[in-house]
Amino acid sequence: NLLAVQCQIGPAEGGAILRAGRERGADVLAVFPPLPEGAQAPVWLAQAAEACRAVAAQGVTAVQPVHSPDDLYGQPARRRLIIVPLRGERAVRGVAAFFAETQDPEVLAGVRERLELTVGLLSLYEMRLLLQRRQTDLRRLRAAMETLAAVNVRDRFAGMAMALANEVAARWQCERVSIGFLKGRYVHVRAMSHTEKFSRKMKLVQDIEAAMEECLDQDVEILYPAPPEATYVSRAARELAKHHGVAMLLSLPLR
Repeated sequence: NLLAVQCQIGPAEGGAILRAGRERGADVLAVFPPLPEGAQAPVWLAQAAEACRAVAAQGVTAVQPVHSPDDLYGQPARRRLIIVPLRGERAVRGVAAFFAETQDPEVLAGVRERLELTVGLLSLYEMRLLLQRRQTDLRRLRAAMETLAAVNVRDRFAGMAMALANEVAARWQCERVSIGFLKGRYVHVRAMSHTEKFSRKMKLVQDIEAAMEECLDQDVEILYPAPPEATYVSRAARELAKHHGVAMLLSLPLR
């Protein structure tokens, strides 16, 4: 729990992540320590929700006194609320609020500095995740371009289909890859990885074509075994796997 770690570093008695509502108020995304179900929000959390929109708009850390019911009348508040804006790529997306007990200005300044640092580390971590996602996208693009390059070296349709099947099988470690196209009312297998000659009279080819037609009719990716939430029909895929010892099968429509 990141909030727990931040509260320990501060130190702070509690912390919360809030996001300004669309019209008014604030949404509490996380809170530490967790509130019991049905419990009323503590004073510091309600105060943070009221200040969330203003702090997010200003983009500057705010420190506010928190008056608790047990404070003596006329005495300064013993606790402080430190609200730190959470900056995204373009704007402030929310705030992190921390509830600390201190009246010493120097101690308060140290707590604030450490909490601001932890929030900065959170932003750095998010940037790292974004970079990893971009690197993943680049790897996918590279795989697609290399596959396309392997196909484009052939000058005939049959050779291109065979090259595509072989490249997909090798790159994604498939036991067999087949490519079929609609001809009239039925799908005909035109290429099969690492297989130069095959006949449509073969039971394997017929079952593959049936699975392809099932995929084409529904215009949806069909995975077998199907996940529990799947809504597509996978009868032909199940028969193909059952009769030919296939552990996992994926049919993709070529759009």
